Amino acid sequence: MKTVKLVWREEGTLEAADDTHAYWFTTSDTIARRTLDGKSQAEQLFLPKDVIRLDVQPPKLFALVKHDKDVVKQLSERVLTRFDLKTGEQIEYDLRVDGRHVVVGGGSGSSRYVTVRLDDLNLPLGLDASTGDARTIHDKVVYRIPQSKEIPATEKPMWGPLAEPK
Repeated sequence: MKTVKLVWREEGTLEAADDTHAYWFTTSDTIARRTLDGKSQAEQLFLPKDVIRLDVQPPKLFALVKHDKDVVKQLSERVLTRFDLKTGEQIEYDLRVDGRHVVVGGGSGSSRYVTVRLDDLNLPLGLDASTGDARTIHDKVVYRIPQSKEIPATEKPMWGPLAEPK
């Protein structure tokens, strides 16, 4: 029988893990990570303001990012975006939802689901970080959501020390 030993403890709920790190969110726009072996301190990365995270599949993160459509009328939309947490690259998809619409998600791991409201439809999203595919289904037909824009990284993501909880 193996002896169980606590390696480390952090505030928050685990959202994902890869071969080296565990990931969780400390705020809606701050992701944190720590090495699984506990040999380094936790660190954080700030995401753009006003993101709605959909799914984390390290090192990729899918989110809806706020874009201002009409500053005068104060209209905004959210664009499906995939962030690479290692390189800093971003991919935008041709899925734009009104800034007021609701996103529903739940479950974890392979049973995670995400649904966005678009006009009068609730569209389930299938997000695959390994292939970069984003898909939805409507009336028993599966649709691939095309990538619309690649945003090259200007620099690698700057992971910094995790702030102490307030």
